[in-house]
Amino acid sequence: VLGDSTARTQKAGGKVSVTATTGDVAQGGGLLTLQSDSDGTGTRAANDALRVTASNGSVALGNAVLTGGALAGGVHGKQSDVFVDAAQNVTVKEAHGRSIGLRASAGALAADKLDALEDVFGKAGTTVSVATSATAGDDLNLTAGTGLTINQGTASGTGADGHTVDRSGAALGVIADAGTPNLSNITLTSAAGNILATTLTAQRDVLVTATTGNAMVTSATALTRDVKVLAGGDATLGSGSAGNDIVVDAGDDASLGTGTATNSILVRGVNNAALGNATTTNAFVTVQAGKLASVTGDVTAKTDYTVTGGTGVVLGD
Repeated sequence: VLGDSTARTQKAGGKVSVTATTGDVAQGGGLLTLQSDSDGTGTRAANDALRVTASNGSVALGNAVLTGGALAGGVHGKQSDVFVDAAQNVTVKEAHGRSIGLRASAGALAADKLDALEDVFGKAGTTVSVATSATAGDDLNLTAGTGLTINQGTASGTGADGHTVDRSGAALGVIADAGTPNLSNITLTSAAGNILATTLTAQRDVLVTATTGNAMVTSATALTRDVKVLAGGDATLGSGSAGNDIVVDAGDDASLGTGTATNSILVRGVNNAALGNATTTNAFVTVQAGKLASVTGDVTAKTDYTVTGGTGVVLGD
């Protein structure tokens, strides 16, 4: 147990390692600040990371701010990595670091705010929830077993950092990218259950995949590449903007409210497909449905505009 009912700061100029071999890592009721590399002089090679591990239990730090690097005036330096790994659940209030890796192998992952200079990686056996925001200077990658919710996700870097969070081994870490790194991407995946996302913005790709459930995204922007919302159930994108393509593809109903793409727009539903407004600069707009296809708004396609409905087509409102 870390801390008590009073606000506490526990820090080190080097690395911080907290491990529960059995049982949970928990905290008292007061706000806890847990900080490695507190002088901000650490390097990845020096291994000044903050690492919290519950080998057979949960990490329950719902009122804790985890930070790797200097902290002054509420500004997090993010010079060192932050890793939280549990056999069951992971709960943190905030995490700030060079890269952030969170893994709840057989349970749920919940955080209020995640903020990394490079990558943010999160994986849970059941649900993933980010209440306020997840911000990555490179890639934002969240994977859930039974459902994922995120309010705001950002992958803002204009150049690849050349590293990624390694989740292949017993412990989380950081390794060099294989091949040629690309720009900053957002990848949200849930094997079962639904994905709910409010605002997603990436320098390169936004990819949302709900394998068997529904995917519902209010707004998504991919500055240089694609926005893709894919679902085994319903796929819904309220507003999309892409430097290349927009794809909304569903095993049930597909819907795009407003889309602007440099290249093409595709809305495809095994049952119904609905489009509001669409504009493409270089290529086509296609709406394809096994049953009813509807386009209610304005469409401007550089090349072809195709609407196909297995049982009917409705144009306009």
